Amino acid sequence: MDYPCRVCKYCKKSKPWIWQGARLNDGARIYTNVGGSRWAGQRCPDCERLRVRRALKITQLEKDAAISELISNGLKPLGRSFPMQVKHGDSTLRVGLQFARAHEQGIIVEDDFLGEEADLYVLVFRTVRLIDSEHLRRLRVG
Repeated sequence: MDYPCRVCKYCKKSKPWIWQGARLNDGARIYTNVGGSRWAGQRCPDCERLRVRRALKITQLEKDAAISELISNGLKPLGRSFPMQVKHGDSTLRVGLQFARAHEQGIIVEDDFLGEEADLYVLVFRTVRLIDSEHLRRLRVG
């Protein structure tokens, strides 16, 4: 069966966009894909599912640290959710988020965010290190 399609503003792919005849309380039409998953405005169901999964995975502390890092590097965030856009001079860059961890062989980046297209990435490290109390005292003083 041939369904009407719409281009998702996030993944830039043309996907089925079917009005089932239902409306929200404010009168807006509810559009779904072939499987019955709802479109979220101009975001396809797949991108919306990925956005929610990412939003639940990052804590407020990690998000604030990432935004602070962007600001300290001279970038002006235009939003607070990833992928976000930042202003750098006259240009606008798309910033993605990747979780990473330090390992003896180097930095290991988690695979679940690698499909995200961006001009710049914020690496959020999730690594645990042991330190004795003497080293910790020296770190606090310095």
